[in-house]
Amino acid sequence: MTLQSMGRFMMMRNRNRIAAVLGASGLAFVSWISLAPAAHAAVPTYTCDKVKATPHDADTDGPAKGTKNCVASDGAPSDEDELKSSEAKSFMIVSKDGKVTFTCESIGIVDLPHAVHGLSCKPAS
Repeated sequence: MTLQSMGRFMMMRNRNRIAAVLGASGLAFVSWISLAPAAHAAVPTYTCDKVKATPHDADTDGPAKGTKNCVASDGAPSDEDELKSSEAKSFMIVSKDGKVTFTCESIGIVDLPHAVHGLSCKPAS
C-alpha cells in the first residue's frame, strides 16, 4: 500500500467514525427532545364569532363575553355540568378572526353555542 492510498484509507475511516458519532448524537438528541415535557399545557379556550368586554374599560380586568357560534376547545367546559366539576382556573375567549382575545380567571356562564361569559378578564397581550 502506498503512502497516498494509506492516507486516503485513514481519511475515509475517520470520516466514517465522525459520521457514526454525529448520527448517534443526533439520535440521542431527538430521543431527549421527544421525552421532554411540553413547554406549557394548552389553555382552555372558547372561540366565538364576537368577543367584547362588557361594561368596563377594556384596558382593565373585568367581565368579557363571547357570543354566536361559540366552541369549547383544549379542555374548556362545554356545559354547566362540566363547568361545576372543572378544575380549570383560567381560560381564554377568542374571536374567530383572532383580533380579540381575553384571558379570564373565572367563568360566569357557559351557554354553548350561544355565549360564554368570563369574569376577571383582561386583554391578552
